[in-house]
Amino acid sequence: ADAFVITANLAAGDELYVYDRAAGRYQVFTLVRDAAGDDTWAAARVVHVGTGGAEVATGSAAAEVSLARGYGAWLHRPGAAERADKAVYLAGQAESEPVSITFAAATGSAKFGQTLFGPPAGAADDFKLNGRAINWSGAVKGDEIRLPQTDGTLQTVEYTGAKWVRKYWERSANGVLRLKRDENPVIPRGQAAWYARKARNAELTVTWSEE
Repeated sequence: ADAFVITANLAAGDELYVYDRAAGRYQVFTLVRDAAGDDTWAAARVVHVGTGGAEVATGSAAAEVSLARGYGAWLHRPGAAERADKAVYLAGQAESEPVSITFAAATGSAKFGQTLFGPPAGAADDFKLNGRAINWSGAVKGDEIRLPQTDGTLQTVEYTGAKWVRKYWERSANGVLRLKRDENPVIPRGQAAWYARKARNAELTVTWSEE
């Protein structure tokens, strides 16, 4: 985890959240700057996801924690002028072999099971949800892919049972709102998204390969 997010353009206090699927918790790291001006990711705390959202003040060293291929991570950057309009750079091995991703099922009272995922590192283009890279035959109608936007909202793409479609409202020149359909939605390269799985107690495992 200490190598795939380059610290250039980041600021002390930024946080990196990497989900540990086996343990069911987040490993959390805070960027600290030493007297020499060098930046490192320091274990901040382990956030347990469960009843009560209990937290304990412990964690693993960043060098010991890996982000599995195909999954995403959170980079939390508290609002400040020194962070504004600065690019964040990611690094890693440019693997071309197919990778399996498992999306969690809805359980208990939850309407959806949610998994953060994203295009493989080093992808040259935006990922086409209706392209040939993934066989979505195990997805169910009503499954959603939610893309975080810069204004804090989520853009939702829904599975119709045959393909992914993004529905949105657009105002015409005469001021009339019309419901539009984007049947070629994409996940921008370098960006993660939430997979919201509607099926109850049935995980979805897909294989992601290059198109």
